[in-house]
Amino acid sequence: MSVNRIQHKVNHVALVVDCSGSMRPHESQLVRVVDEFVSGLKTESDTLGHP
Repeated sequence: MSVNRIQHKVNHVALVVDCSGSMRPHESQLVRVVDEFVSGLKTESDTLGHP
């Protein structure tokens, strides 16, 4: 029996950010955290050889 294996995995990430008025006081921190998160995803993706 032949088993088909996925040769190339693709991960999809969705990020939902609350930009309502109540988050206004945290805007600079939120931008920093999202930037760090996306940078971390890119680093991990590069390390694993994913596009």
